[in-house]
Amino acid sequence: MEGVAAEVDLLVCPNGHKDVTDHLRAGGHLDELVAPCAQEVQADGPPLGLAEILDTTEAFFRRYVALSEAQYVAVVLWVAHAHALDATATTRICT
Repeated sequence: MEGVAAEVDLLVCPNGHKDVTDHLRAGGHLDELVAPCAQEVQADGPPLGLAEILDTTEAFFRRYVALSEAQYVAVVLWVAHAHALDATATTRICT
C-alpha cells in the first residue's frame, strides 16, 4: 500500500479469528469490527454540510481502501444514497 494509501491501519479480529470471514462464520458480528473504526471518525462540534460530509466519507475510504478516483466518487455517492434511503420509501434507478 506504500505510495497508494496515506496511512494503513491493521484491524485485529477479536477472539483470535484470522480474518473477517472467520469472525462472521464463528458467530461474530460486523459491528464488533466496525465500532473501533467508527470511533475514530466521530466528530464533536457543529453539524457538517453536505460537501464536508462527502469529503469526510471519501477520506475515510481513502484511509482503508485503494481505489481509482472514479471508484472513490462512485463509492461515496453510493454511501450517501444508501444513507438517504432511511428518509424515503423509494429510490430512483437510472437506466
